[in-house]
Amino acid sequence: MKKFILLLLFCIPLTSCCGIFINQNSLEQQPNTNQKTGIYKKPVVQMVKIPAMIRGGVYIPEHYEYVVVQPGEYVLDTDPLIEKKQIAEEKIRKLYQIPMNVSVKSLSGGDSVVVCLYKHLLPIKDGEIQVINIKDKPFLIKEAIGCYGLYEKEPFDAGKYAFSIKYDNGEAVFYWITEKQNEIIKKKISSSDEVIFNENNAIIIKGLKNPVGGK
Repeated sequence: MKKFILLLLFCIPLTSCCGIFINQNSLEQQPNTNQKTGIYKKPVVQMVKIPAMIRGGVYIPEHYEYVVVQPGEYVLDTDPLIEKKQIAEEKIRKLYQIPMNVSVKSLSGGDSVVVCLYKHLLPIKDGEIQVINIKDKPFLIKEAIGCYGLYEKEPFDAGKYAFSIKYDNGEAVFYWITEKQNEIIKKKISSSDEVIFNENNAIIIKGLKNPVGGK
C-alpha cells in the first residue's frame, strides 16, 4: 500500500511535467497566425470550340467546352507599397490620358509630381539644360519615353543626372545636377508648355497651367 501511494505521488508531478512538455510541442507546431494570409485567386476559364471527333468508337459532334486556362491558387496578400504604386500609376494614366504604349511608373507611390520624358533632336551639350516654351513649337519633342509619379522634393535618379521638383506659388522649381557637376542648377517652370531639354531627354512637368495674363 505504501509503495502504491509513493508511486502515485511520484506520477502526479511527472504527469504535470509531461503535460507542460506536450503543450509546448503543440504550441510550437501550430502555424503562425500573424503571418500574411493567403487570398484565393479565381481560375481563368475560357469557352473553347471543340471540333467533331470519334472517341472510343462514339461520334461526338462539334461542341463548346469550358477549359481552365489558368488554375486557381492562393497568393500572399499584396505588399502595401506595391498596391500604392499601382493605384498611383492608374491615377496618373487616367488623369493625363497617357497612352498604354507609354510606361507609367511611380517608384515610391507618389503622384503629386508627374514628369514625362520624351526624345528630341536638339543639339544640347553634355551637362547643359535649356528651358524652351514649345507652345508654338510642339515638333521639338518626339515620342514619349515614359512618365513618372513622384512626391514633391523626391529625388529622381536618371543615370547620368538626377533631379527633384517642388512647388512654389503655382510654379515648379526644378533642381538638377549631373555627375560631372558639383553645383545644383535651379530653374523655375511656370507651365507645362515650358520644357526642360538636356542632351538625352525633354522633360515635361504635367499639371502646370499658364499663369494669369501669361502668353
